[in-house]
Amino acid sequence: MKIKGGELYFIRENDVRTGELTPYVKIGIVRDKAGDERTSEDRALEHQTGNPRKLFVESIIKTPSVTEIENIIHNLYAEERIYGEWFDFSPEQFESAKKMASDLVQMAIANQDKFEIADSLSSTASRSETIEPNPEIIEWHSKLLAAEVRVKECIALQAEIKDAFRTIIAAPVETGTQKEKQEALEPFVKVQEKKAKLEFDLDAFKAARPELYAEFTKVIRSAPKGSFTISRPKDLVFELSKIDIALFEYSKEVKEELVQYQSGKVSKEELHTASLKLLGFEAKASWEKEIAQANLKAYCQDYSGIEGLCKWKRESKETSTFDKAALIEAHPKIAEKFMTEVEVAPAIIMQKKRAYPVKKKS
Repeated sequence: MKIKGGELYFIRENDVRTGELTPYVKIGIVRDKAGDERTSEDRALEHQTGNPRKLFVESIIKTPSVTEIENIIHNLYAEERIYGEWFDFSPEQFESAKKMASDLVQMAIANQDKFEIADSLSSTASRSETIEPNPEIIEWHSKLLAAEVRVKECIALQAEIKDAFRTIIAAPVETGTQKEKQEALEPFVKVQEKKAKLEFDLDAFKAARPELYAEFTKVIRSAPKGSFTISRPKDLVFELSKIDIALFEYSKEVKEELVQYQSGKVSKEELHTASLKLLGFEAKASWEKEIAQANLKAYCQDYSGIEGLCKWKRESKETSTFDKAALIEAHPKIAEKFMTEVEVAPAIIMQKKRAYPVKKKS
């Protein structure tokens, strides 16, 4: 994973008439870019246009991994996210978000050299030998596996929540139209309709026109590259209840809500809130997984892996690449004969914000 430095900023608002702070906070970034002299203060002025309240940059945090930190913060506080990069924070939540951002930045700084080494090694050819693990390497391997368990739990629960909303969308329309039903669900999920697309049947073309296939196929030797894979010993089991008790307990709550949702005892708002909370759990686990993986890659150096823990063979390969665009440009009528229309199912995207009022339980 390539990381990019920059500034994470927190923009706040003052009511022009009363001078009071509003609860709304914008959390955004300015990436380090050659030739771009804009600062976080410049960004605040950009957002001032059309805003009747006075904007000011309350805090700026420099970080070597600005995009990653921003994404984690956005997901950790997704329940308070109301629009774009704007959040509705209580004073306590605002201080918590700043503290969390600072803690994450410290983690990024502590592992910056590992990310840089891992990135440079990704295009470095590896030798055939592997190295033996030491206690520190074994610990990073365990951290990666533990983080992986947490990420998988979050992904599985999110899939079940999405399926629950998919069932609503697929159900027959009782009143109004299907479009109106989808619009009513937009605070929770967005249905992205996709048009049928044309796909080129390469296998059929290769069989029918081998001479043209050969003419538009190039043999390219790639730079050294290879997949990084982790070994998962069968005798090494990570139980969620032991590695992340908070996620374990919340996972049980979500599974119960999913059951109760089927009987109408849990609302769409509650189900969507569960999805937002899971974003935070997943964001932290994914970040810790990335850090562990970067450390293991750095230990690999130019070896093809760490014995019993991971493999990372990087080598140059000759690959055959068919230039479809060049064929279509040179022989459009021939290419058209091998184009087939493929239906694409609509995508259901969970909203990563809560732009609706929170209903208080009676």
